[in-house]
Amino acid sequence: MKKKAIALSLSKGFTPILILIIILVLGGIGFVAMQSFQPKPLVTPTPNLSRDESLKDWNIFQDSRYLFSFNYPSTWTVENDTPDLSPLLIKDGNGETVIRINTSVNLTLIGLSPPCKPPDCSLETVGGNIGNILVEYREQTGYSLISKNDTRGIIFWLEKVTPKTKRAFHKILSTFQFIEAAAKYSCQSNSDCTKQSTCSEICVHTSWLKDNPHTGPACGIPWQYGCKCVNNKCISG
Repeated sequence: MKKKAIALSLSKGFTPILILIIILVLGGIGFVAMQSFQPKPLVTPTPNLSRDESLKDWNIFQDSRYLFSFNYPSTWTVENDTPDLSPLLIKDGNGETVIRINTSVNLTLIGLSPPCKPPDCSLETVGGNIGNILVEYREQTGYSLISKNDTRGIIFWLEKVTPKTKRAFHKILSTFQFIEAAAKYSCQSNSDCTKQSTCSEICVHTSWLKDNPHTGPACGIPWQYGCKCVNNKCISG
């Protein structure tokens, strides 16, 4: 009789616990079911425009007098600063100069700039048609030197750094590329090549110089010394 009473007591104590466990299990199943049927947050993907789409409203600067090209905003303009074609000026819609381009820099004559040390100076890299381009920023201005060899180069100067002009500057640099002279200017011998004195001092085909006369008094003066024909191209050497 005593054992029966103990068993009955245990069964009475166990029943509420069992009921509680069942309730918790059912509640958990219901919670999971509700979660599975709840609508998930709508994720709006960030627009990822292709390079061509992002440049569709931009103009292309390409002139046979320069062996390079780049894109620039359609509301901006590219002008010559002086009659000798160097440098070029890229102006915004208000006619203010944003970028200055020195189209031909003698790398053997320019000195080394002081080391770039933050916070007075910062370096950034822009990827583009010719690979990574290094840009240096100092005192609210920026510049980038681009060169195909160790003798001549092109410098892009950003005259005033703002978030807007900086974005445009990087985008312009990313589109920069060197262009080859037309087939008609392929040289056959060193005598086909000449150098433009003072203006750019780059080696060009003599026919190219005739087709693209310069208006500056010190430009367009043939100077053959230092030019040679290699693989049908006029190069310095």
